[in-house]
Amino acid sequence: MPDSRMPVNAPQPHSGAPRQRYLEALPMTLRTRLILGAAGGAAFGASQLMVDYGALVWLSFVLLGMAFGGASGRHTAACVLVWALTGYGTGLWWVTVFGLLPWIILTIWQTVFLMPAGLVAGGSCRSGRLFAAAAGVAALLALGEWLAGSGPAGVAMATASGPLARNLAAVQWASVCGAPGLSFLVAFCGLAAGLSLVSRRPAAFVAALVLPGGLLIAGWALRETAPPPQGHLRVAAAQGMTAPGFEDPLPPRETLQVYFELSARARMEHGAQLVLWPETACPGLPFQDERLLEALKDAFRELRMAAVIGAQNSPQEPGSDPSPRNVALGISREGRVDGAYEKQRLVPFGECVPSPHLTGLARLWRGDARDYRPGGRWPPIPLEGAQIGVLICSETMFTHLAALRVREGATLLAVLSNDSWFGRGPATEQLARTCILRAVEFRRSLARSAESGYSLMIAPDGRVLAQSALMRRCVVAASLPLVEGRSIYSRLLPGLPSILAAVAVGALAVCGAREDAGNR
Repeated sequence: MPDSRMPVNAPQPHSGAPRQRYLEALPMTLRTRLILGAAGGAAFGASQLMVDYGALVWLSFVLLGMAFGGASGRHTAACVLVWALTGYGTGLWWVTVFGLLPWIILTIWQTVFLMPAGLVAGGSCRSGRLFAAAAGVAALLALGEWLAGSGPAGVAMATASGPLARNLAAVQWASVCGAPGLSFLVAFCGLAAGLSLVSRRPAAFVAALVLPGGLLIAGWALRETAPPPQGHLRVAAAQGMTAPGFEDPLPPRETLQVYFELSARARMEHGAQLVLWPETACPGLPFQDERLLEALKDAFRELRMAAVIGAQNSPQEPGSDPSPRNVALGISREGRVDGAYEKQRLVPFGECVPSPHLTGLARLWRGDARDYRPGGRWPPIPLEGAQIGVLICSETMFTHLAALRVREGATLLAVLSNDSWFGRGPATEQLARTCILRAVEFRRSLARSAESGYSLMIAPDGRVLAQSALMRRCVVAASLPLVEGRSIYSRLLPGLPSILAAVAVGALAVCGAREDAGNR
């Protein structure tokens, strides 16, 4: 008779052969494992959709770790597949505002990069080295998340680090290891707790529960590592609600009037030295329309304040590409144009079609197939004694773009966005979280102006100093520190994928050595 205490998938001992030291996990059928994986994915998706429920992302990895206990590689791969499809499918449901096809593509895209973690989890999670197994799998999950957000088609949404952005203690770790490193830490803590729970090891389970508390305490200490400010700047964000989603925008003259009035309020009521207008808030083409440009310059000269304005540009010079650009225009308090920025990272199928062969496919959900053109390298805009590094809308999802602004000398990050397409949906919160992560990663103040919200003022340590309501015309303002120093993460950034890969290889090697030792 087989030993009823042996875990599922473990070989049975027999006379004359040493018993292999497999993890003594609770026996589970594949169906039970898939249910745990689906429940973990649902918790992950819920953490993306709700505010202030960051613990759910930890719980999602606890359930995934329980599903892994004592499973074969084939079963762990199936668990990761179910976890990822459920989690990303739920967390990215807001993408259906553009149609079902983009949602399906994006969900599958992010799932694919997590499958290597599932394929290797079987052997490592059965080795008995619970914490090494959790570290190896968590490193592969974080590396897959990083890869999914890299490259021309990468989209870094619904990440494990996102729900922790509003946890002031947890998010401090982003200044050390960035958003991918923060994803690794939460995945490691959750997987270790799940594996130790299902393996019936009380001491390991207690240690796995204590670990997150220790990291949070250390996170509070990391707040003190923010470089000292070199000065402060009073910044305001105008939230105009002039183009509410898919509805028709206000006429150009009324749109300008709204933003001129909001800018005057920012100056008179909040004492702002710099005001931000959202992405493409300025109607017309100020680079080509001299009357419009002079009206903008005269307005800010009269207000005695500087501005960074979201607009569009369409070059008309002979031989130039007339494709529109998504731009930001910097105007000084003296009424000079002191700099500009063109959006570099366009939204695939939203602002551009990645390949001419996909133009017909794009028309299935986007009637206007006209593409924006990505911009080149633009230095920070010098205004009011600060160097303004601009990011436009979805560019906040990509760490390397914020890193480039900081390397070029930015002392303040300014984000211009138009999230009105999403109304009150969870996409607005997910994009706001990316801004908090970028601020902490590089220890820079960040000001965000959004057409319909959230408009934000964020300190270098991740504190939200001011935040607007959604779908409301308003002004938010705060005094923001100007910082020149570099964070630990800004120095580690180029080598972070290699570090994650090394952690994965080292941890899995430890697990493999334990299993080989058990077979001798």
